[in-house]
Amino acid sequence: MPGTKPISRHTIRFAPWVRRIEGRHAQLCGTGDGLVAIATGGIGRWRVEVVDVPTGRTLWRREQCSHHEPLLAHGILYATGKGRLHALDARTGTELWTVPVDFLDKPVAADATVCVLRVGGAVAPGDGHVLWTRQPRERAAPPGPLATRVDREATVDADRGPEPDADADADPDAGPLLVVAGAHRVQAKDAATGELRWTAAVATELSKHSSSFALQPADRPVLLATRTAGAAETVIALDAATGQEQWRHDLPSDAGPAELLTGAGQVYITTRDSPVPSQAAASPAARRTAQRPRSVHALHTGTGRIAWVRPGAAVAAWGDAVYLEDDSAGHRLSAVHAADGTPRWTAPAAALPGYRVAAVVAGGVLCLLQRTDGYRSDTAELVALDAATGAGPPSPAGAAAAPVAPG
Repeated sequence: MPGTKPISRHTIRFAPWVRRIEGRHAQLCGTGDGLVAIATGGIGRWRVEVVDVPTGRTLWRREQCSHHEPLLAHGILYATGKGRLHALDARTGTELWTVPVDFLDKPVAADATVCVLRVGGAVAPGDGHVLWTRQPRERAAPPGPLATRVDREATVDADRGPEPDADADADPDAGPLLVVAGAHRVQAKDAATGELRWTAAVATELSKHSSSFALQPADRPVLLATRTAGAAETVIALDAATGQEQWRHDLPSDAGPAELLTGAGQVYITTRDSPVPSQAAASPAARRTAQRPRSVHALHTGTGRIAWVRPGAAVAAWGDAVYLEDDSAGHRLSAVHAADGTPRWTAPAAALPGYRVAAVVAGGVLCLLQRTDGYRSDTAELVALDAATGAGPPSPAGAAAAPVAPG
């Protein structure tokens, strides 16, 4: 793509790019301040590479940087090793401070005011001093993936303004909540002090995609996926101030595990659809390995009302756009309007041939981490597209990957 162009509503200038990432188990471990961090390796030997989003240039990399999964948030990369938590300047890799922690401890969530640890409580990002500690008798929730992935950048982006359907009674000056979810119990704490706000019992077991630890604004509902043995999953919304249930949405009985993504005042629920006839008639082993198509259900977070349903999987949200991976079109990536699900643009299938691992929007740039040779691949690609238009890097043949207009 010739030249560079400013991204709409943002100040950075960039041209789409793609770069190769070496190493197994590649995953995004955070973004912010025009940076994205990728970790490869595994437990005890995580290697970290930090990439400058506008240019695609690697700013620094470090072998065996962290024992547990590292975390990048608000310009600081948190890493662990030999019973210590290290805070590194995300742009230079320079160590800012280090403090002793439990050998099994690791950072699980962070923002500009707090870094939450899985075992030890929380520390201040500025110098690592302890903000609060977990009580000895307090049972920590087991580790697990995030159920509600809150767009960290979007929560502080003045261009977006407050999300619709926010709790009108919530204190606008209240700090973020730390939501700690166990098998049948959810707790909300003041993230800065560790003070317990409320505890809610959940009648059904939380889904495997439910969150163990998540930071979220105090004026938005707490969203969780629950399941009952032999029954369908249910998405519930709890009042952030009281823990009382606001609404629930039952998914189809044969829908697979729900994955949740939030943005623009809505929650986007990705589920597996009913098996197609050929899958239903197949052997049990074949049914387990078959990939059922996925669907996205968009619901208003304040009311639970359905806004729209589309085929595919929601991979990222930014501003008034939601980015979907369409199973029926060779994993083609597209963007739709958050309000009604109507198309904005679609990337050519040949431009993004890999298996999507993760996606994030940083400063108006859509960064996709994908494996090109399947999920067991030793290499991955990090691809940067214009989030507003879908313009991507040149294809292997040398032609620009121009977006396909809707219609």
